[in-house]
Amino acid sequence: MRILLIRTTSPTAFPGMILHIVPPLGLMYLASALRKWCQVECKLKISHLMLNGFELSDLKKEVEDFNPQLLGLSTLSYETPRMHAVAQMIKAMNPSCKVVVGGPHATAFSSHILQDKNIDYIIIGEGEKTFVELVEAIEADRDVKGIKGIGYRQNGTTIYTPPREYISNPDDIPFPAWDLIDFPDYLKTSNMSNFLAERNYAPIFTSRACPYSCIYCHRIFGKGWRARSPENVI
Repeated sequence: MRILLIRTTSPTAFPGMILHIVPPLGLMYLASALRKWCQVECKLKISHLMLNGFELSDLKKEVEDFNPQLLGLSTLSYETPRMHAVAQMIKAMNPSCKVVVGGPHATAFSSHILQDKNIDYIIIGEGEKTFVELVEAIEADRDVKGIKGIGYRQNGTTIYTPPREYISNPDDIPFPAWDLIDFPDYLKTSNMSNFLAERNYAPIFTSRACPYSCIYCHRIFGKGWRARSPENVI
């Protein structure tokens, strides 16, 4: 299965603002999970819309060349206009391509996303195991109702499956698929720390979730703090 994973940030998200561009670790974790756990042979590609000033016209050419059977969109709430535009473009080019949305916005505002008929599935919460099972079900043309942590439409009705259990030991999650991005391109952009402006750096997750209870949080990783072991981090 050909799977294209897209970070939907674009240069026009906030005109005039300089946005920091960092490698899309969420998508890179999804890719590595597919490689390790999925029973379906997958050809994977990651595209970051903001990198190199990508616009929809550039993405259209990339889609034509790769011809994905499944599109995965990782989206923050302020990026939703671009998310819907990408989904609409993909469906117009290939109506059979399945469109899946994950990330903080999908977890926090699932019902809004599923109002878009161009989006087939959403993944709620931690996505690695859920995405693997969804890919396997789509490839085998199986019913997805037994997959925890997703939302979808069926006969005009929105359906949510039970929540997915969080991965208790983050060490079990394979390392991100760094080979699927052009890392030197990220070193040319503004990073998230002015103190590192002249240095090469890369982000890592050393833990998931948070022990606090802020009511505005998307809680994509839940509230039970889970740390990777020092050996795994190193």
